[in-house]
Formats: sequence, structure tokens, C-alpha cells
Amino acid sequence: MSETRRLPLRCYNSDCNRIYELTLELEGQPRLRVQCPYCGTSGTVTLNRYRIIRDNTITRSGGEEKSSTEGWSFPSPVPVEAEE
Repeated sequence: MSETRRLPLRCYNSDCNRIYELTLELEGQPRLRVQCPYCGTSGTVTLNRYRIIRDNTITRSGGEEKSSTEGWSFPSPVPVEAEE
């Protein structure tokens, strides 16, 4: 599943700490390297921790069907971490 979202991000630099927005492609287990447009500080954003997977089980007379629904739940703004 691929989805595009515009997310607000907060710079982790304590001198800046400003919020900026980026449009991101959410696919796989995204771990992104971002750069604050205001102070130029680079950081990483791990988006997989905000993934929500719901298991759905449907029981019918013919048997049981299992499926899962995937979604995202982001804080606003998404925190940026220092690069490792």
C-alpha cells in the first residue's frame, strides 16, 4: 500500500524548534532523512511507529476469512530525531 501525505514536522534543533511541512510517500517501513528549511539541521523521521494494522476476521457459513486493514495515526507535528 502506498499513500502520499503532507505532514507537519518539528525541527529537533532546540535553537530553531520550528514546524515545517513535507509531502511524503508512505510505503514499506519509512525511515526518512529530512533537513529543516529554516536552520539546515538534518534529522531522521521513523514513521513506522505510527502505523496501525487492524486485523479483521469475517465468519461465514463457508468458513472464516482473515484480512488486515492498514492506516496511519500521526501526532501533529511529527517529531524529528537527531541523525545517528
